[in-house]
Amino acid sequence: MPKYRFTCECGAEVMRYTSASTFSTVCPKCSSEMRRQIPSFVEPATVKETIDSYTGVRVPPDNKEILESRRSEYFWKVEVPRLVAQYPVEHSLSEGWLYLDEQGKLQIQTKPPHKR
Repeated sequence: MPKYRFTCECGAEVMRYTSASTFSTVCPKCSSEMRRQIPSFVEPATVKETIDSYTGVRVPPDNKEILESRRSEYFWKVEVPRLVAQYPVEHSLSEGWLYLDEQGKLQIQTKPPHKR
């Protein structure tokens, strides 16, 4: 049975578990009729799991971090080599896209900064 809020003209308010067909009840203060009110949420709802609305698949709580890690890896593996080909060497070095290895040769950085 659902929980409904009933209010009276005298200002009394009562929360009761009743059937959905019950629209009124007796006031405990003035013995007049109490009317059922529209259900409302007293507390904000807390989300305990996330479900993708399009696919219906449950998503782990740390999904944002996982997606950010994937974006970062994609940028350094795919986009950086493309950007190195487009920009001058000085700019690529200043951005950290190129580095000098032990032999003094320029190499393209393919790992994100947090994984080096």
